[in-house]
Amino acid sequence: MFREACPDRRSEPHFMVSEGDLVVECFSARGTQHGTLLGVEPTGATIVLDGINIFRIDGDRIVERWGRLDEVGLLRQPGLVSR
Repeated sequence: MFREACPDRRSEPHFMVSEGDLVVECFSARGTQHGTLLGVEPTGATIVLDGINIFRIDGDRIVERWGRLDEVGLLRQPGLVSR
């Protein structure tokens, strides 16, 4: 959904921590809204979506991933919801 609405999306990791076979990544993705997002027509505004991923690694491959996005933070951005 975010990638389609913001085709110039880029993700920036803030930090990564590993222990055993787990790696935790905290990141922010940002992009310019050129497509419809959550029913909102393109605004041309920069949208930021924060999140966290937990990866389980086996050998040199990611074999499991769990993640959460800050949906409320996304909705609080100007133009995405009416107050």
